[in-house]
Amino acid sequence: VPGSIFTSTDSGVTWTEQTGAGKRGWLSITSSSDGTKLAAVAWYDQTFSGGNIWTSQDSGLTWTEQTSAGISHWQSITSSSDGTKLAAAALSDTNDGPANIFTSDDSGVTWTKQTAAGNQYWRSIASSSDGSKLVAASIYDENGDAGSIWTSQDSGLSWTEQASAGFALWMAVATDSEGTKLAAVSQNDYARETAGSIYTTNLPDPTVQSVTPSSGDVAGGTRIAVTGTGFLEAAAVTVGGASCTNLHVISATSLTCVTPAGSSGPKDVVVVNFDSGEATASGAFTYTRALVSASTPTIPATQVGSTSVIQTETITNTGNADLIFGPGAVSKTGANSADFTIVADNCSSKTISPNATCTVTYTFTPGGVGSRTAKLVFVSNAVGSPHIVSLSATGIAVETPAEPTAEAALPTGASINNATIDVVLTGLDPFSAVKVYARSTPVLIAEGFADANGEFRKTVTLPKTLQPGDHSVTATVKNTAGVTSSVTVVKFQVTVGKKIAAFVPVTVSAAVVKGGKVLITVKKAKGKTIKIAVSGSKSISKKATSDNFQIRIAAKKGSHRVTVTVGSTKLVKTLKVK
Repeated sequence: VPGSIFTSTDSGVTWTEQTGAGKRGWLSITSSSDGTKLAAVAWYDQTFSGGNIWTSQDSGLTWTEQTSAGISHWQSITSSSDGTKLAAAALSDTNDGPANIFTSDDSGVTWTKQTAAGNQYWRSIASSSDGSKLVAASIYDENGDAGSIWTSQDSGLSWTEQASAGFALWMAVATDSEGTKLAAVSQNDYARETAGSIYTTNLPDPTVQSVTPSSGDVAGGTRIAVTGTGFLEAAAVTVGGASCTNLHVISATSLTCVTPAGSSGPKDVVVVNFDSGEATASGAFTYTRALVSASTPTIPATQVGSTSVIQTETITNTGNADLIFGPGAVSKTGANSADFTIVADNCSSKTISPNATCTVTYTFTPGGVGSRTAKLVFVSNAVGSPHIVSLSATGIAVETPAEPTAEAALPTGASINNATIDVVLTGLDPFSAVKVYARSTPVLIAEGFADANGEFRKTVTLPKTLQPGDHSVTATVKNTAGVTSSVTVVKFQVTVGKKIAAFVPVTVSAAVVKGGKVLITVKKAKGKTIKIAVSGSKSISKKATSDNFQIRIAAKKGSHRVTVTVGSTKLVKTLKVK
């Protein structure tokens, strides 16, 4: 006689018959953890030809017949804790032949036949709380021989026959919420023709004791050896949450696999036994990689044809592995690469430790006006190699420096031992660098910078070592573009008595006089050496004995080139002797 479904809301003290599914040959029922979603299977309906699967979403008050799994002699049904994943097993089809396992992911609305475990005379099925791990038991296989226990780790898509408990007339199975600890009972030990037994799986969780090597490249491909306990043949390994490939379980205490690609830093290594839990070795494997950080070049604008000061490009290894540059790892390319000259390559053929640096120095000599670009190329083992450093600078036209005006008050009559001069330069480019020298023997006596108005003012002391003779104070000016010019500030003389005197320029003249001689007249050159050369005659050197010194030199008839040199004063003249 068909029976009914009953429910209780007070722990079974009182019961209510639920007639929404009618009277049938009910054999199994399952519930979500909150008791709202129910699913039941019937061995037969009122016609005794087989039954359907029925579901309720309101704790059994109303029921819906789910026909997509078809009519069978349903034997057992199980549910995930939220009631969305269901699995049902039939003892036989309507022709009393072996049947299949069906699963549903939508609380029983639609069902999928799972054929991986084949046609069996199924007796019982159980599920983990999340519905991903299933265990089913058959009383007979499709040939009528003793049944076996089957497990699935993927909600019934694939199945594995578990032969370790043997073949028997299995009647019921159970599982814990995680699906790792199982229990099964058999009615009869088929092989030994004895009464049945109770079987359980209670394997200890695996452990991980070591991972070797403990580091490898972020690209993956490092074969690691994991030691520990409790490794099963069906174990899986993840590194940083990604699956290890080429897994080989050598024994219960040893396995090897190849790391997947990952991100830099320490990662957890997890060994998963689908039947007995998992083990996590926190941070046991570190992904390593060299990383390049390049400084940003700032190259000053440089006059065409001139060369900039040496520039430095610094490369930093910001990774956690050695940064390796091979021979010739640094090169240059780009539209104006010829404008940039590598002075010193301190990166090629070098190994740079984490957080360490190497440098490449270079100069910029623009070959034209305007923007000039090139690239420094660094080839290494780092992520993203080759790395490009863009070089950009400006070539500027050759500038004519401002014409400075110089003035100085000469302390005539003052002793050279304490003489000072107020040097004033105007008309300079703003902020030009200025150096002031005493000559004829150059001695630096002052230096500084022009102000924003292009003026330079400085009181300088003349060197005590200046000897009697002609001297000058000069200034060398270098503007901010690197263009250099010079100007004479003042000329003066130091007398034999070591006094400052005004500068009197030397004058030289040459003329033909009677007797076929050349008369050389030198004024304001007393004490100075006079060098005279007349073509066709020997060169002579005389010291002027007065400030109006004359000398006659015999010359043959004809044209003669006369050269007279007195210090920085020089006369070159052609004379005709008759």
